[in-house]
Amino acid sequence: MLDEARTFATEFLKDQMKPASLRKTLTHEVMAMLPILRRLPRRLDKIAATLERGSLTTNTRLFATSIKSV
Repeated sequence: MLDEARTFATEFLKDQMKPASLRKTLTHEVMAMLPILRRLPRRLDKIAATLERGSLTTNTRLFATSIKSV
């Protein structure tokens, strides 16, 4: 059983490392991340500069809730 699993894993990884398969996986991952990327602030460079200066601040609401009522 272990030998069969090793054989299967070897063949599976060979298939996953083919250029066409890698391209398909990369495309799938990028498409899944598009909604997140769209929500990024337009001025990412400004945030990076604030981080570099060490003056980035955040607002946190202690009693905020994200539970939606049905």
